[in-house]
Amino acid sequence: SGDGNIVAVGANLNNGVNGLASGHIRVFSWVDSNSGWNQMGSDVDGEAPGDEFGWSISLSSNGTILAAGARSNDDNGENSGHTRVFVWNGTEWSQRGVALKGQGSRDEFGYDVSLSSEGTVL
Repeated sequence: SGDGNIVAVGANLNNGVNGLASGHIRVFSWVDSNSGWNQMGSDVDGEAPGDEFGWSISLSSNGTILAAGARSNDDNGENSGHTRVFVWNGTEWSQRGVALKGQGSRDEFGYDVSLSSEGTVL
């Protein structure tokens, strides 16, 4: 977030619930010096083995909108990649719209992502 009190951390090679190197993201909020960082909701998981979800991440300035790339997703060919956007609803991260996908093999769409401070432009 803009003030540094919310951070997102990607583990793109995590062997998560959806297979080897599916990847995941964890988002944390700063509570105070006694409590430290608390995870906001559950892990945000990659969709398939080898996706490397979490390779790239961007948060809106208020920390409630998250964009994340999975450069090795194979939906439109090998390593075509995709990017998904999530919104914090106070208890969990829910996906906004459908994944934005690379057009063909080796596009690695989502290699780098960047949100505007308001989270309205990706």
